[in-house]
Amino acid sequence: MSQPSVLHDTFNERQLLIYLPDGYADSDQRYPVVYLQDSGDLIEPNDSDTLLKVRELTAKGELPGMIFVGVASFDRNDEYTPFVSPNVFEPGKMFGGNASVYARFWRTS
Repeated sequence: MSQPSVLHDTFNERQLLIYLPDGYADSDQRYPVVYLQDSGDLIEPNDSDTLLKVRELTAKGELPGMIFVGVASFDRNDEYTPFVSPNVFEPGKMFGGNASVYARFWRTS
């Protein structure tokens, strides 16, 4: 199976990475769309074999054809990290301890 092709485009100044399923250009069929964060690294053919696997499953009829749209962020920390007032999670007041509303952590050093 050949390498899948992806389109690079912009919308409202956002960089997009778009995968159209095989036969899309010759079809009037409607396809579901999967939107991906982080520029669509998951579907970048140079970084991942995800689209090859999707195409194999689609060819076998085990998965419907679908469009993938990777959307780049302007500022990942600002857009994906919820900022909550420290008063909301005072130890012992709300849950009897500390809580996390976002389970992904990273170092910024």
